[in-house]
Amino acid sequence: MLQYKRLVAAIGFICLSLSVFATEVKIDFTKYRLIGDHIEFFIDTTNQHDEYSVLTQEFTLNTEKVLNLDMQSSPIWVKIRLSNAIADSSFLIDIENANLDLVVLYAVEGENIVELGRIGDALKFYESDRFNDNPFPVFPIQLASNGERTYLLKVLNTEPVILPIYLGTRESVIGKIQNRELFFGIYVGIMLVMFLYNLFIFISLRTKMYFL
Repeated sequence: MLQYKRLVAAIGFICLSLSVFATEVKIDFTKYRLIGDHIEFFIDTTNQHDEYSVLTQEFTLNTEKVLNLDMQSSPIWVKIRLSNAIADSSFLIDIENANLDLVVLYAVEGENIVELGRIGDALKFYESDRFNDNPFPVFPIQLASNGERTYLLKVLNTEPVILPIYLGTRESVIGKIQNRELFFGIYVGIMLVMFLYNLFIFISLRTKMYFL
């Protein structure tokens, strides 16, 4: 079985090398960036492919900044090819969708494919590899300067699949996450103040219109 998987992975690796689409994401930036128009996807309607055999399939180039698919009952595979042109080697892949049942990240390393983490609502809290307990799927990756690597995402969801995939250095994405949490905290604070204000008016005047 191991030899079979290595053979399939080798064939898939050759297919990757012969790809005619310019799907590679060249990391020559230090801030985070949407990379949706540099990824490819494959919908596994047979539900029979694993991370090895899926590499032999024909992927579709996504042309939009955000991958947006209708409701799918089949696994969706996303291929991300990276080349690192900067000195940093620590990066984060941030998917801004907290309502995904399961997201699994794999790294293609020659004939071997390594699972780097899995996150999703279908997993129990202790089974999920959440980055700093973030509600969004965030995966840390390592890629040496001048290095190249292909990554695979396997996505399962019972709702329409929307994948805003960001890539950036560890510092830039952490800053982005902190800003997102700050804005959310401000929003919740404003909603709480409005609720307490209307509750006070209701108690004072006994007028239901303040809750409409």
